[in-house]
Amino acid sequence: HLSQSALSRLIGRLEKDGLVGRSVCAEDRRGVWVTLTDKGRALHAEVLPLQRQVLARLLGASAET
Repeated sequence: HLSQSALSRLIGRLEKDGLVGRSVCAEDRRGVWVTLTDKGRALHAEVLPLQRQVLARLLGASAET
C-alpha cells in the first residue's frame, strides 16, 4: 500500500542501484514498465530462500495461534 509518489521514489532507488530498468509504455504514455535487470534477478535468486523461510515461519506461527 504505497502512494504513487512513494512507489516512484522506491523504483528510482532500485533503478539507481541497477536492480530495475524503467521504460515508458508505448500504448499509454502515462504508464511505465519496470523490469528486473540481470543484477536484480541475481539478487532476487540470492534472497529467495531466506524470504520463503521467513514467510513459512511467520505464516506457520500465525496458523498455530
